[in-house]
Amino acid sequence: MTIATLDEKQFKILLKEAIVELFEERQEVFSAIVAEAIEDIGLANAIREGQRNLRQADMSTLEGEIDQLAYQLYGLTREEVAIVEGRS
Repeated sequence: MTIATLDEKQFKILLKEAIVELFEERQEVFSAIVAEAIEDIGLANAIREGQRNLRQADMSTLEGEIDQLAYQLYGLTREEVAIVEGRS
């Protein structure tokens, strides 16, 4: 059994030809597939952005908890905490 190998240029040419042939034969189906892929990409990007926002929110929560522990450790009063947090 012989295995044919393609370099990247040959692969791109064959893939392009296959896509063009598919598009010509099945424009409606191809358009639906492309639209679905674009939606999937948008959804994947939205999920990644949501995960990034969630990590940032988690980090903010942890920072606040650490700040509170530090204030307790140093025995800061409410007034001193307000000064440290810039709320004076």
